[in-house]
Amino acid sequence: MKVIIPVIDNQSGRNDIASGFHNAEYVCIYDCAKTTCEWVRTKDISNNSGIFGQELLSQNITTVISHSMPLMALGVFTDYGLKVLKSSGTNLQYNIELFQKNQLEAITAQTTLVMSACSGSCKSCKTTCN
Repeated sequence: MKVIIPVIDNQSGRNDIASGFHNAEYVCIYDCAKTTCEWVRTKDISNNSGIFGQELLSQNITTVISHSMPLMALGVFTDYGLKVLKSSGTNLQYNIELFQKNQLEAITAQTTLVMSACSGSCKSCKTTCN
């Protein structure tokens, strides 16, 4: 099992969780079995957001940890059965430890509406992804 987490970059910001996937150029992929991290360009996983969830599953990624997530993006993950968790702050290692202890809360459709004031359509969204 693996976990994917959006990060600021793969250099000085590699241990800082980005605000979300919509503007993260890099992700950290944490391998639970090997307890290792790998930093990958987001677009190297998939350039097509419509199959992003499918691509994650094909790489044995079953869990997503993110600081925030628009409702439409949440569907990209949950439609494929991926577990989506909210990070606690931006420290990557701390959040991996919380994940290992099962102490991160799930991001749900309800929490995304509260976080983003989303009305359920891209035109109403205040993120930078559209």
